Amino acid sequence: MRWLTLFLFLPVICSAKSVELGFPDLAYRIQVTLPDNHDPSKKYPAVFYYHGMGAKPDTSLILEHVDGREWIVVGMTYYQQDGFSYTPEALKKERVLLRSVRMNLAEKRGLDQKRCYVAGFSKGGWMADLLLQAEPSLAGGVILGAGHLYKAGGGSGAQKSKGRPVFIGVGRLDGNFPFALRAVVYHRALGAQTTFDQWHGLRHALPKDGSTALQQWFSMRVHPAAKLRPVAGKEMLAELADAEKLDPYLQWIRLRQLRDYPYSRILGESWQKRLDGKTVALESMAPVQTEAGFLKLHRKLLIREIKEATLIGMAKINIGYQELIRKAPNAKQAELARHDHQRTQQLYLQFKEQDAAAKAREPDAPTEPIAPKEPERRRRIPGNPLVR
Repeated sequence: MRWLTLFLFLPVICSAKSVELGFPDLAYRIQVTLPDNHDPSKKYPAVFYYHGMGAKPDTSLILEHVDGREWIVVGMTYYQQDGFSYTPEALKKERVLLRSVRMNLAEKRGLDQKRCYVAGFSKGGWMADLLLQAEPSLAGGVILGAGHLYKAGGGSGAQKSKGRPVFIGVGRLDGNFPFALRAVVYHRALGAQTTFDQWHGLRHALPKDGSTALQQWFSMRVHPAAKLRPVAGKEMLAELADAEKLDPYLQWIRLRQLRDYPYSRILGESWQKRLDGKTVALESMAPVQTEAGFLKLHRKLLIREIKEATLIGMAKINIGYQELIRKAPNAKQAELARHDHQRTQQLYLQFKEQDAAAKAREPDAPTEPIAPKEPERRRRIPGNPLVR
């Protein structure tokens, strides 16, 4: 059977901390960064990171967000080096590769099979979403710059997702933003404990200094809440103090973001009520009051958008964004609505083209879901040291 050849791994030790694993038919070797002072007799959690299109296996982005003494970080690669075309067969091949790497590292490097996480940016984020569905043994996962589009095998991991942590991070101006929202709704419906981190002002990139929320999320995977509470309290109070230095509108945005931080869960109801109280006070001020009302209407359209997968429905949502902008053209949030209007207009035209092509090939075939176009292979993420 062809799958058995995958177990013929070819390890190459590069340094005291780094290992490469080679497998047949792969364009690149898999990169493994071991914990500082690694002891193979101990058990370590592991995160398997899938890079974006046009990149190579790398561990640097994850290493910027985890304690290097605690994690095995794996830079994965793919059989499909360009855009990933989802089919059950293609996903099965990637799953076999993931399982092979897990087995190797569990036998030789102290990987804890019960604490394995997947993560990915862009193309890798779409892969992480699929693997979370198809591999219920995974402890959790991270979806960055991507979201949810396809059900893998009908969502085979649905019964084993209860309480499983899933982190979704995306730029607010990223074309994949609605799909990231869809991932939150989808995985939450499976019972996962979801964390959503939206990066204001960013397109298809991570924050320049990384994601604080993601750092907190990884920390919570290896430390009990009771141990983290003093650190969480100190860090979140500092974040709050910085937020209170901003003007009311930016402070309002920041407070809502802080409420979704993983450490806010550790600090509990009293902390969240504190943030909510400050947020409500800001929303009673005239400038922020207008923005809060606009946001409420905007959210309703976003909810409709992430549930929509028809040509007529997308056209109606596109008109809805136009009407929203007309109601408050000078609101600061209106700029986001204009961006969303442009995005839905592009999706509408793209879906119209896909629908026409599909009907020409198979007149009776069911309509495919609206899907984002993959970025061109030569596209780079500018000004982002975390993605190399």
